[in-house]
Parts: sequence; structure tokens; C-alpha cells
Amino acid sequence: MNRRNFTKNCGKLCFSAMLGATFLQSCQTIQRVPNVLKGNQLIVNKSDCGDAKIVIIETEKLPSSIYLNMSDEENYIALFMQCTHLQCDVIPSGNILHCPCHGSEFSSTGKVLESPATEDLQQFKVTSDREKIYISL
Repeated sequence: MNRRNFTKNCGKLCFSAMLGATFLQSCQTIQRVPNVLKGNQLIVNKSDCGDAKIVIIETEKLPSSIYLNMSDEENYIALFMQCTHLQCDVIPSGNILHCPCHGSEFSSTGKVLESPATEDLQQFKVTSDREKIYISL
């Protein structure tokens, strides 16, 4: 196993542990939701999100997951969960996304809060209708 795969697997393990801690630390719930990939667009049913304000979306098209922050029924922020410093997977904890590799932190809108990362997380364009959320990759 090379270093990148080792780091990625450790990140996923830490993510699972932190995800459990996040449920205890905040009123927000974070859940993984199913999606459909159609061309360069991920489609998520709003009904699959329930009352969650934050969901995690996985797709084989990307090496890391997408963090979808639903501030209200019309406004969404979709972030690539890969640190811009050395591409480790970030872990959501409340309203912060934390990189376990070197300690970078990002806001729930992807802005750098703590170095060593100097660039914001990659953001995807999001649109929606009454029933679905569309994330352009």
C-alpha cells in the first residue's frame, strides 16, 4: 500500500470515528445519501436527506466525498472533501471541516480557517427543484 492510499484509508477510519463524535457534539446530523450520476451531474433526492442540514455524498467519479451543506430549502453549498494542502480527506465536525493530516481547518462554506492550507476547498455548482438537488462536477 502506498502512502497516499494509507493516508486515505486512515482518513476514512478517522472520518467514521469523528462522524460518531459529531452526532454527540452538535444538533446537526450528518448522513450519507444515495445519488445518481448522470453525465457530469450528481442527483440527490431531497426526500433521502430528511431533516439533515449536512449530508455526505460519495461517487466513484471522485477520489473523495462531497459535503453538502443545506442552509435552507433553496441554498446549498457542495464542497469537495479533499484538503487543498496535501489532498487528505477532511472530516466534518459541527460547522468545521478538519484535515487530520496536518491540522488545516475549513468553514462549512469551504473557507480556510487554519493553515497550512492556503486555498479554500473546491466548491461545486448546485441547483435544485422541488424534489431533487443537482451537483455539477
